[in-house]
Amino acid sequence: MKRNLLILSGLVALTLFSGCIVRGTVRARAYGPQPDLVMISPGVYVVADYDDSVFYYDNYYWRYDGYVWYRSNVYTGGWARWSSPPRAIVRIDRPRAYVRYRGNGNVHHQPARPVGRDHRAPNRVQPAPRSRPAARDH
Repeated sequence: MKRNLLILSGLVALTLFSGCIVRGTVRARAYGPQPDLVMISPGVYVVADYDDSVFYYDNYYWRYDGYVWYRSNVYTGGWARWSSPPRAIVRIDRPRAYVRYRGNGNVHHQPARPVGRDHRAPNRVQPAPRSRPAARDH
């Protein structure tokens, strides 16, 4: 009886403390419409007739806002602050001048392309915390 109880308690302990590890990779692919692009310099494009100045270079979209560059895989959102954009992007003169830009009719129509996603978080640069103003009694 003691032996059966010992075996049973051992099996219960083994069941409780055993674990299971599962590893895998999850990927999703979606095809979405791409914006019309206008070339403004070799390899650098701007999204044509858009409400914001969004540029396309080296498979990323770039947006300039308040002395800071942001990067995304899509032109409609998902912006991450980027501390060191490529030289071709930094050299754009007056980025805000490209809001609703149409160029000289040289619009490149982009076919739908796959937008890949995986489990990794984007490489984001966090802004420095802002200091609060001092409270004063007047």
